[in-house]
Amino acid sequence: MSELVVRDVMTPAVLVATPDCRYEQIVDVLTGCGVSGMPVVDGTDHVLGVVSEADVMRPHGGATARELMTSPAVTVDAAAPVARAAELMERHRIRRLPVTGATGRLVGIVTRRDLLCRAARTDATLRRALVPEVVVQHYRSADIDQ
Repeated sequence: MSELVVRDVMTPAVLVATPDCRYEQIVDVLTGCGVSGMPVVDGTDHVLGVVSEADVMRPHGGATARELMTSPAVTVDAAAPVARAAELMERHRIRRLPVTGATGRLVGIVTRRDLLCRAARTDATLRRALVPEVVVQHYRSADIDQ
């Protein structure tokens, strides 16, 4: 079975802010869309930073995404193993990672929940994974014991 990569678990449709998005617009998106953060991108979809609920709650007087965002953003490549995304989130103590493609442009976002949901696989997927690895191994062990 091949290793899961970030592209397999990411959300491809991403809400984004531009650097000049106003505080009020950011709060409206975060509260209205039920997300806790979003990437801030330039005109070519390169990630400049991330603005989160924690960023907008910090009393620093920022009026735009440029002033509010955490920068530089920690990102992960879409082709990276899922374990790499989990390691980056843990090391940087963050809840989401913008996902970039080969050209460095934003292609998705991966969250802690996305990483947890990867374990929720269909019966057919589990069967394909378990039959070769568990059942075949069981029969090999039985042959050795005789």
